[in-house]
Amino acid sequence: MEYAGSLNIDGFKNVKQRWSIDVVIADSLMHMGAFFAIYLMAIGGFHIPGLFNNALNFWLTFAAFIGLFFVGLHILGTVFPNNYTKGKPLRYEGVFTGILFYFGGLTGAFFIFVSALPAFSLGMWALFYAFFWINSFGITIGYHRLFTHRTFKCGRNFTMMLLGAGSIARQNNVDKWGRNHLIHHERTEIKSQDPHTPRETFFHAHIGWLWYAYIYPPSIWELKQFSRGLKDDPMVQEQKKYYNPVMVGGFVAPFLIFFFAGLWSGNEFSLLNGLQEGVKAFLLCGLLRFVICYHITLSVNSWSHKWGPKPFLGKNTGDSTDPWYLAFLSSGESLQNIHHLMDFLACYWIDRRHPDFSGAILVALERLGQFRCLAWAGLPYDLQTLSDNPKRLKFMLEHTRT
Repeated sequence: MEYAGSLNIDGFKNVKQRWSIDVVIADSLMHMGAFFAIYLMAIGGFHIPGLFNNALNFWLTFAAFIGLFFVGLHILGTVFPNNYTKGKPLRYEGVFTGILFYFGGLTGAFFIFVSALPAFSLGMWALFYAFFWINSFGITIGYHRLFTHRTFKCGRNFTMMLLGAGSIARQNNVDKWGRNHLIHHERTEIKSQDPHTPRETFFHAHIGWLWYAYIYPPSIWELKQFSRGLKDDPMVQEQKKYYNPVMVGGFVAPFLIFFFAGLWSGNEFSLLNGLQEGVKAFLLCGLLRFVICYHITLSVNSWSHKWGPKPFLGKNTGDSTDPWYLAFLSSGESLQNIHHLMDFLACYWIDRRHPDFSGAILVALERLGQFRCLAWAGLPYDLQTLSDNPKRLKFMLEHTRT
């Protein structure tokens, strides 16, 4: 039985799908650049003369591993029972084949990656790590918990920082991101209405929904349930003006930093060395960082609505799960079951099965905000948590599966 949203809106009858060719092309180029960064690692360096030596062998090998990985994922997605395939027998030969392909592809790609770590300098890896977490928290804390669900409040300076961090993630402006997400919450798991449900296909829920997207009529976008003040928020409108230059800056900044740093090779000025270092930083800290963060976010829509424990059952939980093993990379966003039950929570870390680093950071920042010397930063305050409201805790316990 499909979950039925609480709203009966005729506008959803007019939802259509359309290929977003610009998104397909942009995503394809980004992924090609990220794979090229891994290629540079695999050959152990970056030298403009003879750059494409052995490139064909690498691409064939890497494509084989990635192909195995996705074939395995597809097989596993069709043979394991879940909420909407109950009653179908488990095909053990399919499970064996899927696991073999999945781990074969994953292991191969991992060894290609690890064997090539020396291709980039320690400074580049440090910048990659910094951009990775800035990118992640811009989405998890900024786009998701602040603007979409209003789970806490903060001052202008901290808000601007979060909007800038979310912009470099290249996941659209917060207005479009937030409205899509609110539609997902209201129409959870309803085919042709939820933007990204695995009930269509796992691929659709992961990235297909961006390529062959639902086109909602204006009457849907304008509903208060799907805007929650986004339309009238001056900070949101300001971000829409500057979104593109800030987003591009997130890719250009690593190039510029290491271009100028690399101009002096030893005691000699070298334009070629500066260019090589800049391109390497662009590939690693720009493209590869984007693709990894991108798929971590997308896995919240796909994996966390298909596989994993389901400790809670409520009207809006749908097929959502709480895969704790993905929470470390997703900074807590993979904990979709508790989130769909109580989307007003700023922190999901209620026990050891719900590690939520985004929520922990918000709690820590709220405590730091009590120091007057940090008042200028506008740190978070008024976090919505279980501990400050016994009724919320009772609600959670009432909807916990026994």
